[in-house]
Amino acid sequence: IVINSFSKSWRMTGWRTGWFTAPPALGETLAKLTEFNTAGPATFAQHAGVVAIRDGESEVKAQVDRLRVARDLTFQRLAAHPRLTLSRPKAAFYAFAKVDGIGVAPGAAFGAAGEGHLRLCFASSPELLTQALDRLETALD
Repeated sequence: IVINSFSKSWRMTGWRTGWFTAPPALGETLAKLTEFNTAGPATFAQHAGVVAIRDGESEVKAQVDRLRVARDLTFQRLAAHPRLTLSRPKAAFYAFAKVDGIGVAPGAAFGAAGEGHLRLCFASSPELLTQALDRLETALD
């Protein structure tokens, strides 16, 4: 069984659309599960999902390349700071930074592994990301 959503890969956050593939023998059971657990996404979102799957892989690859640059910039700027401990993400576009001596919104809101950490989203242009990192570094110094 493979399950995915359109939120991150195709930037369709808030549309509550996703997809799964499974062996045909599970089709009826999974159809019931889906029917009883969703209100049904809007028609336009379903059509957009079809287009994303059919035509969107080049955009996903380009986005992954952009996010890799943004991730590397974030880690280059923050990893050397003495008051931060960073966990390098394996997926998604968030960095969790453990910040010593600063009160922050808890990363635990995103799961137990985020306890004591600050979640940083780096899904932005290098220019905006540089500006945000400048501000964070100023606050930490």
